[in-house]
Amino acid sequence: MKKSYNKTLLTAIVTVFAFISVTYVSCIKYTKNPLSCDYHACQNGGICYHGVCNCPSGYDSTYCNTMWSDKYPGLWTVSEVVTGSNYPWRKGLDSAYTIKVRKGGTITSLLVDSFMNNTYYHDIPLQITTSSTISFNPYYCPYNTVPAFAIKSGTGALDVTTYTMKGTYYREIQDSLGTARDTVNYTMTKL
Repeated sequence: MKKSYNKTLLTAIVTVFAFISVTYVSCIKYTKNPLSCDYHACQNGGICYHGVCNCPSGYDSTYCNTMWSDKYPGLWTVSEVVTGSNYPWRKGLDSAYTIKVRKGGTITSLLVDSFMNNTYYHDIPLQITTSSTISFNPYYCPYNTVPAFAIKSGTGALDVTTYTMKGTYYREIQDSLGTARDTVNYTMTKL
């Protein structure tokens, strides 16, 4: 009977010790290692490396949950100056107007309406190339509009603290003398 009692007591002690050990280990709060990916849930295909989410093209923020294109839609004021032209008298011409930017068909594309304050110049495609840079895709407005207009290329960089974009684009505008080929510096500010 004493052996049975000792076995029961030993079993009970081992069981209690095992229970306490499991409870203790499961309640231990590990110190967060800044290089660990245990606490990161990267979204939209982002991959955690050394505690930081590396986001795929088109996304940024701590957990890759912000689309680049979310920064741009809305109204922007534009001021621009012609800095070069095949018609020397056009150099220094300036203008100011408001455009509407909206999302395009992909996560890195945008469309611009009312470019150069002309309602015919709409759906002008922009490509978001990094989280803070854009490029102009070639655009040709039909030649039955007045004046006929084309964008050859261009780039811009966004300052996300002030929501101001600066850059240069290259355009062609048909006028009574022929086709003006202008280099234009612009500054855009989001309203």
